Amino acid sequence: ADIASVVLLLEQCPDLSTLDAQWCHGQLSDKTVSKLLHRYGVRRALLGGSERVSDRVFGKRLLPALLHVDLSQSLITDAGVQQLFKVAPNLRSLILHDCSFVSTPRPEQPLTSLRHLDLTN
Repeated sequence: ADIASVVLLLEQCPDLSTLDAQWCHGQLSDKTVSKLLHRYGVRRALLGGSERVSDRVFGKRLLPALLHVDLSQSLITDAGVQQLFKVAPNLRSLILHDCSFVSTPRPEQPLTSLRHLDLTN
């Protein structure tokens, strides 16, 4: 599906809670995913294997509804994880499986809501 078609479909889904874009093989850019996350208040973002997803995906605006993020095998780095921690204060689950550019996430403040962190390779 092309992005314009996906956006048209999503405009008919005001209660969208999960964005599953795993293994889209470069079809979704940071800018597109960021728009979808912010516009629809997505609670679960499954972005594993999305090779165009990088540090810019979360932007700077708060994402208070975002609870679960899977960034497995993406281009995210430590800086991108730090940004996610800043904009998603209610994050409960973060999957960074096989993220080559992430070492050990170091949040600037306590992540009191985080319950699951996957750093496996």
